[in-house]
Amino acid sequence: MLRRRRMMRRLTAAFLVLCVAGAGIYLTMTMLFKINAIRVAGPDGADLAQAGPYTSSQILDALGVQVEENIFSFDPEAKAAQLEKEFPLLEQIQVQRVYPSTVVVQVTPAAPAYAMQTPTGWISLSAGLKILAAEPVQPEGLPVLYGGDPVSVTPGDQLAYAVPPEGEASSQAADSQTGQTADSRMRALETLLGALEEHGLLEDVTRIEYADVEQLAFLYQDRISVLLGTLNELDYKMDYAEYMLLNKEGKGCAETDTGQLDCSHVRTDGTLQAIFAQGTPDLPSGYLPPEQTEAAAPEDGAEAASGQPQDGQPDTAGQEAGQEGTDAPLEGTTNEE
Repeated sequence: MLRRRRMMRRLTAAFLVLCVAGAGIYLTMTMLFKINAIRVAGPDGADLAQAGPYTSSQILDALGVQVEENIFSFDPEAKAAQLEKEFPLLEQIQVQRVYPSTVVVQVTPAAPAYAMQTPTGWISLSAGLKILAAEPVQPEGLPVLYGGDPVSVTPGDQLAYAVPPEGEASSQAADSQTGQTADSRMRALETLLGALEEHGLLEDVTRIEYADVEQLAFLYQDRISVLLGTLNELDYKMDYAEYMLLNKEGKGCAETDTGQLDCSHVRTDGTLQAIFAQGTPDLPSGYLPPEQTEAAAPEDGAEAASGQPQDGQPDTAGQEAGQEGTDAPLEGTTNEE
């Protein structure tokens, strides 16, 4: 009898606990945590009436959450993904619960930062490589990304490339061996953009080429092409590119220099063999800046026929640099070719 009573007490206690928990859950889902405020805010948390080209009313209407609903009645991540599709000119969107009763849609307006040619025209992309618009003509004033045809050109989608079939490019072998599924072109682009920004060069870059990840290159101010080769020793290569392009210590490229800076060769001893050759800023794709194309025809036919250099300009110039480490000052010797 005593044992039975103890068991009944335990069952009763467990039943009461379940009842209390159920009542708590019911009150939480019905009476408590009701939404009494929904607002749109910027990255700093301040309320926004306008976010880029969109009004806060448009964003809240698309959110589909109403005052008096329970704050747990929706999935914030799913709502954010839905809004990103509907409002492609917003760079980032987060839907946040602020307990006990507020929902905040935090947005960061996007601005065009890059352009890319596609089989159907041109697309503009944000700094975060989000597709913002599809246009029939090239957007003005934006650096061009050259990496092949993207998977999608739909505004609101992130830039992505299909993984090439096995064996199509030797550069894909490393990714398959490490189990990575992301296309190596995206990894190369993101790494290169970060390196350019870190070295203070990104603002003056007019074209970036990464279609072949073994021949990475960029065009600086439409007048100097920089060949980087692979991502190997990228910081080392970018150190020298920065030294030359920004004319550190007065030993780099002058503001009027045009040509090609080849930083793609690393010797077996780990030093960099970098060569600057004045002339045409050639890129792996064969692209030439409009100014260089127009300047290809010599103005003085007699002088061109004679093969003599113009006043103050040598026929060719090369600069070769060896460097023991990226932290050390860059030194170079000039070789006339």
